[in-house]
Amino acid sequence: HTPLDVGVSFALGLILMIVMYPMFRDMDENPKRTYVLFSIFILLALAFVLFVEFYRFPADIDLENLASGKKSAYMILFCALAMLLVYHVDRTKLQFPVDAVWWAQLLKLALPLFLGSLLQQLYNTVDLIVIGKFAGSAGTVGTAQGGDFANLMTMIGMGFSGAGQVYISQLAGAKEHEKIRKAIGTLLTLMMCGSIVIAVIGCCVTSPFLSLLNCPEEAFGNARQYMFVTSIGMPFIYGYNAICGILRG
Repeated sequence: HTPLDVGVSFALGLILMIVMYPMFRDMDENPKRTYVLFSIFILLALAFVLFVEFYRFPADIDLENLASGKKSAYMILFCALAMLLVYHVDRTKLQFPVDAVWWAQLLKLALPLFLGSLLQQLYNTVDLIVIGKFAGSAGTVGTAQGGDFANLMTMIGMGFSGAGQVYISQLAGAKEHEKIRKAIGTLLTLMMCGSIVIAVIGCCVTSPFLSLLNCPEEAFGNARQYMFVTSIGMPFIYGYNAICGILRG
């Protein structure tokens, strides 16, 4: 990204925050408006996914950029769905209190996300440099599309670990030590059993999944191998997220 890209994105984000702050400030008193906002966001994200999947791009399009665009489209869609789910669960089930001033809450939420995203981008950048050097453009596209399944399943795992973290935090605040032990056992069992099922499914559906993503033929073999390997690693990823959720809780 160029400095202009970053500057424009920052400016748009700041404008959106200022414009939409009153809506989020009153979201508890007027949840219907918030549901409508999330629904519009999800529909726009779905339109983006349909566009990158079914629009007939020129034959000479950069395959790496196209794969990156598809990845971004699906991540936006599933993040929007996850935000709607978290808001609904928080409003109807958790009722997690937030008493700090609004800017402190924003910083507390934004800084960990920023640092985590920065580390992930550094990892992805180094990963692509190494792959591009030894496997060429076909290998780069293969890992980008073959990793979509792992990215999607990892986001789901992070959602479950985050939910477990919040629940364990509430129990810790109430000093319900026996319930904490049961919650930890339930979270670990759920995450490990679910990850094994996901790993088996991922290994079995590599070709159909990549065909659904319209993976280029020259990168199909690399993408299938990469998806197979990352699917096998799902139990370790889910186990890591589960333990992180427990320790943070």
